Amino acid sequence: MSNTKNASGSTNTGNIHTEQSNSNIADTGRLRGEWDEETYNAAGTDRIRTKRSDSAAEASEAGQLNTGRSESTGRGSDTDKLRTSRSESAGKSSDTGRMRAKQSESEGKSSDTGRMRTKQSESEGKSSDTGRIRTKQSESAARSSDAGKPRSRQSKSQETGRLRTGRSGNTGSVLNTGRLYTEPGESTGRIYDRGSSSARRNSGEGSDGRKKEKKNDDISRSGKSAKPAKRKKSASKKKTRNAGNSPAGRKKKKPVIPVIISLAAVVMIIAVMALLFQKSSGNGNRMNKAAYYELEAENDVALIVDDQVLEEKGKLINGKTYIGYNTTWSYLNSGFFYEEESDQMIMTLPASTLAWTPNDGSGDVIKTDSGDIYISTDCIAANSDIELQVLEEPYRVVARTNWNVATGTITQDTEVRYKGGPKSEILTTVSEGDTVVFKEDLEDWICVSTSDGYVGYVRADSLSKDETTALSHTTDERFVFPKKMMDGRVCMAWTYTEMEGNYESMLELTENAVGLNVISPTWFKLGDENGELYSLATAEYVEAAHNRGYQVWGLFGDILSDSADTVTTMSAANRREYIIQQLINEAVSTGMDGINLDFENVGESGIKVYLQFARELSVAAHQNGLTVSIDNYVPSFTAYYQRDEQAKFADYIVIMGYDEYTSSSEEAGPVASLPFVENGIADTLKEVPASQVINAVPFYTRAWTQPFGSDTLTVESMGMDEADRFVEEHGITLSFDETIGEMTGSVNDTTARYSIWLENEQSLEGKLELIRKYQLAGFGAWRLGYERDSVWPLIQNYMNSY
Repeated sequence: MSNTKNASGSTNTGNIHTEQSNSNIADTGRLRGEWDEETYNAAGTDRIRTKRSDSAAEASEAGQLNTGRSESTGRGSDTDKLRTSRSESAGKSSDTGRMRAKQSESEGKSSDTGRMRTKQSESEGKSSDTGRIRTKQSESAARSSDAGKPRSRQSKSQETGRLRTGRSGNTGSVLNTGRLYTEPGESTGRIYDRGSSSARRNSGEGSDGRKKEKKNDDISRSGKSAKPAKRKKSASKKKTRNAGNSPAGRKKKKPVIPVIISLAAVVMIIAVMALLFQKSSGNGNRMNKAAYYELEAENDVALIVDDQVLEEKGKLINGKTYIGYNTTWSYLNSGFFYEEESDQMIMTLPASTLAWTPNDGSGDVIKTDSGDIYISTDCIAANSDIELQVLEEPYRVVARTNWNVATGTITQDTEVRYKGGPKSEILTTVSEGDTVVFKEDLEDWICVSTSDGYVGYVRADSLSKDETTALSHTTDERFVFPKKMMDGRVCMAWTYTEMEGNYESMLELTENAVGLNVISPTWFKLGDENGELYSLATAEYVEAAHNRGYQVWGLFGDILSDSADTVTTMSAANRREYIIQQLINEAVSTGMDGINLDFENVGESGIKVYLQFARELSVAAHQNGLTVSIDNYVPSFTAYYQRDEQAKFADYIVIMGYDEYTSSSEEAGPVASLPFVENGIADTLKEVPASQVINAVPFYTRAWTQPFGSDTLTVESMGMDEADRFVEEHGITLSFDETIGEMTGSVNDTTARYSIWLENEQSLEGKLELIRKYQLAGFGAWRLGYERDSVWPLIQNYMNSY
């Protein structure tokens, strides 16, 4: 801080600004001192009092600085607020909670409530400011600055809490109505400093307007008054600073970190509020329907089946909607069968067979130049037990084949959105009272399927879940195949036969088979591709079984050696008819009770042919009083076998719940662990009613040998007694595995590692428990001769227990 020699001195509490002038001084947030050519006094410790006059002046302060001055006599007092009075003859001002100033060489008055107003003129002048500072200066010059900020000689104005300066050629006066205060000591009082017209006021700067003065800390913190600084004369305007050595002499810096933290907090609050607003406000845009259904070609038709939008597309041809044959077969009605040899579309019903010729002019079935087959939606709807509707904008087919679904009722008009959340685009709208299919619960949002073919999300509070778990549907009896089922539980066992007759062996194997009620001998296979049937059936065998109380379901399949190719042989209607005729004749002539189909080697490409054969056989068998059962591996092996379609025309669906590990496996393992068996049952029940499901178990065990130094894994199938001998021969120590439900063990000798998982009474009981748990139609076993007699009482007990 620079010093001048023109006046006597200065004392600073907080900050002291001094300048010799004929103008007045007002400043904000700093302490102002004043002096004249004769007298100067300034002091402040928590309070600052200044006294100056040509004759006498007195100032008192209680917690703040009050200054009054007059050429004759003047007095000012302030209690928590500033009061000022000035006049060359007499003047008086009072302010309680506000500042009022009055100044004139003759008579002038200004008042401000919560703000300061100033009137000053040698003749008559007036200025007022509300919440700001206005200043007029005249005669020689006037300078003003605000709280340590520079001001130039020209008039400047700053808004609330800063100094504004005005000039005229007649008068000079500074009055601050924003905030005129400093921080003396620890007091938070305000300062108003008035000098005579002969005095100059200094607001903390030199006349050059370029230098800034440093703030001093409150003198109250040091407990001492700063020494007056000497002033040096200069040709230019002078500026004095307190050059004290105490902390009060150093510049007081405002804290920056709290400000930054506050600003950051404000920014974060605004960001959070914006985010919440963004999340809460809904997106009003509607999703492009062609994009939603992924329609690319102009004549594409969207397909929605059982609440699922399919990747496959239909076609709009000559104003009619069509669906491809393969798509129709897979999703809508597997009863349609296109026979290439006759170039006909066939449908076998319980009482009749329907046929259509492509491109016959009816428009029901068309065949494109590329060979693709399409069926009109009108034809599909008229010949299927399904619900189907065609909607436009865009063209789409909405169909339902399954009515066992959970539903909900819309409780208020709302939008269905593409994804769960208000920002997702709108697919469609639903109204109060609409029924939707309940698909997935995401707490705040629920995935639903609408009746017009959209799968999207609604707010959870707009949906009430129905108590029922099925949509209403009336079955079309035209498509219901009659059944020929047994009374009570089925307890079946296959018997392997490679020679005609041989009923003596059967009688021997079943001597102690209590509870057994069905025998299925391996009697039939395809002799050639012309459909010639190879048969080992005899009436004597059937009679002997009947005498024991067993039904006979002759097996026809591809498990026998040298069977002809199934798909090739059955692909033509005339060959299928010939095979079926032979089977029915054999069954009737021998007195059989049913036919068991066991085609295990049909690939996915040939499944349509196989199922059409099974359908046609079932119609013929039922017309002759025969039961039809169809064997299937667990669904995880052969999902494409369409068990739900089989169940429509067949009486029983048999799960071959074994061969978990076979001779083709790369590692050793059990034939039928409990998890494997249970999964097979559960998956089958997704397609077939439990009343039609028979679960077959193995009576055989596989023993595994892994020679050291060789990648070859050898396996041998054996019955229960032989498996026990294998364990004894190799000295295998067994333990029961709770997870797989079997006794198991392994051992090494000098040449190989031997492993086994036993199928015996203990493992059988776990499988029987599963059959009872799921309330299945019955039990099956492969095959007679592998078991011990002790298993049959166990089987009988379970079959009679539910």
